[in-house]
Amino acid sequence: MNNTKIILISLVAIILASFVYLSYQETNQSHLSGWWTLSFTDPKSDLLNFKIENYTNNKNFHYTVLDGEKKVLEKDITIDKNTKKEIYLDSEISKNDKILIRVSNETESKEIYIK
Repeated sequence: MNNTKIILISLVAIILASFVYLSYQETNQSHLSGWWTLSFTDPKSDLLNFKIENYTNNKNFHYTVLDGEKKVLEKDITIDKNTKKEIYLDSEISKNDKILIRVSNETESKEIYIK
């Protein structure tokens, strides 16, 4: 009975230590790797609001909203490292065609769209 308790406690301690270590490593990797994401805030709705998560040292971003071929909105924004920023777009943007949102920083450009 005593050996069973020691084995069980050791097993729980090893699993707990592994979980803590892997959680720490994952958090470290996401903040050190220098990446950013672009996504709609609520992809299932008709709202055009989107968010940018920045994990790069570059905090200057530029976004353009296109309704088909027509440029509707263009703006520069600043997003600090390890932060998220939600951009709320005017609901009066007509959705006649495909709405394209293009976001870029100094090194990379990404796009999302809705029909």
